[in-house]
Amino acid sequence: MISFFSYVDVGMIWKRLFALLSGEHESLPRAEFVATLETEGIEYKVVDVLDQVLRLEVRNLDVDVIATRLSMTKLICEELAAVEGVALSDIVAAVDSVDWSFLKGKSFVCRLIRVKTYGAGLSKYQVEKSMGATILKRVCGCAKVDVRNPDEVIVCIVTGNRAIIGRVLREVNRGSFQERRPRRRPVFHPSSLDAYTSRLFVNLARAPRGGVVLDPFCGVGGILVEAGLIGCECVGVDIDEFMVRGSAVNTEYYSVKSIGVVLGDARRLGFRHECVDAIATDPPYGRAASTKKTPLEELLRKFIECSSMVLKRGKYMCFAHPSWIDVSDYLRDHGFAVVEKHSMRVHSSLTRIVEVVRKVK
Repeated sequence: MISFFSYVDVGMIWKRLFALLSGEHESLPRAEFVATLETEGIEYKVVDVLDQVLRLEVRNLDVDVIATRLSMTKLICEELAAVEGVALSDIVAAVDSVDWSFLKGKSFVCRLIRVKTYGAGLSKYQVEKSMGATILKRVCGCAKVDVRNPDEVIVCIVTGNRAIIGRVLREVNRGSFQERRPRRRPVFHPSSLDAYTSRLFVNLARAPRGGVVLDPFCGVGGILVEAGLIGCECVGVDIDEFMVRGSAVNTEYYSVKSIGVVLGDARRLGFRHECVDAIATDPPYGRAASTKKTPLEELLRKFIECSSMVLKRGKYMCFAHPSWIDVSDYLRDHGFAVVEKHSMRVHSSLTRIVEVVRKVK
């Protein structure tokens, strides 16, 4: 069965989109995409959750803003058709049913993308050739195929027993995160999160552009850099002087807007009440990070207490902790409601829990 989308609500057009997500984690890429829409004030409805594909209805979308924020999404596409069944005949029938008039006078290329091993029996060459021929027939030759520099890229994503046909709106520049990996920063520390995960924490914390983002365990500034690159004003705190100096160097190197990086203690933040718009942080708990002899559970308890004082009501915090520590009581006692949590394996002896919480009182 082929499905299409057309829906108008009170004069505002809803569009059907789908996002091709990265495969680094089962739930975090989807959570980041939704959190980013919420942060940017974009109305959305989740239509379907497939393996590495999220289908949505959205309106008032600024796709450029969304694409420049995301770290765990590969493509953002306008959905044109979806079909149950991944045989070549199913895909061609779906393509043949689409109105391709928007391609007239343009060049295009067709791409087949298989998620994992779905559609393994499909010939990539045959699918792409058949899609292109069908489109050319529908537009009566008023478009042309250009594999090198096309005006439009048409994709067929195969996941599960579905084939989703769409027009690529934006490709996320994931290569830029590799360029900012920890060892490429001017100051390196082995406890640093990679750039993908740092940006993920910022987005899960719903950090608004122009808002103040706090990292109370800033280390050498990985999270601050990612927050600054999307237009946030950053404040970093760390108890270690080397980390503070390193963070200052790294934020300056990437030309991000930093209010300041200060030597201080996350258990005794000296900021005024409810002064920050988001908190994104990765407290020390791994092999390469030191808690300065403070028991980790006590450190987390005091950090949560202080965070509740400086975070504005209704705003979000994203942080991680080892799976063997339960912080639920601490969060509830200090006015936080858990929005979501994700289990993230680091290595054989450490699984981190990524908590996304909202200050409700």
